[in-house]
Amino acid sequence: MFLWQCFHRSIPTREVLNKRGLNIPPCYPLCNDGVESIIHTLRDCRHARDFWNSFPPLIQSNPFYGANLLMWLRINYTSHLHSSVGITWSTLFTFGVWCLWIRRNCFIFRNQHNKKNLMAETIAKASEFAFLGVNEGHHCSLTTIQVRWLPPPKHWFKLNSDGSSLGNPGKASGGGLIHNHHREWVCGYSRAIGHTTSVAAKL
Repeated sequence: MFLWQCFHRSIPTREVLNKRGLNIPPCYPLCNDGVESIIHTLRDCRHARDFWNSFPPLIQSNPFYGANLLMWLRINYTSHLHSSVGITWSTLFTFGVWCLWIRRNCFIFRNQHNKKNLMAETIAKASEFAFLGVNEGHHCSLTTIQVRWLPPPKHWFKLNSDGSSLGNPGKASGGGLIHNHHREWVCGYSRAIGHTTSVAAKL
């Protein structure tokens, strides 16, 4: 799903949010060195480059650093190369971009610098997926968990949004609610989206 959002340029980087009408500084706060676009956040930022360069010799500067966003995603997601840890590069790449995004969110929303070894974390997550998640013979027990709404931290607001379509594709609409940390309703919105799929309506 995350890569699908990247392909459709819908993950909420500052560049994307600016184009949607939010008046926020466009610079990527983790490096303060360029507009926070998707490709900058996941590849061109100096921190992201250090991360990707820790996976030699699979990565070559061209086309890895020379391709545009869609080509970059497609080349790496469909790669059949294997790494030294026995995992396909496509799997490592998928978890790599996800770990970079999580690190970005921890810094922006919690002001936390991720001191973990991002390469080791990526390999660990990719290994778990490769050796457990895609193993058809693996059976796991089902656990019931309670899902409930939690208020945001003090002086923060929480946006809950959703969308749906009548048919898939079909007529679609979406809406959202904003609450403060006192659980009080602040404002809401709804809009007709047009003819689209249920997944696109939710995004």
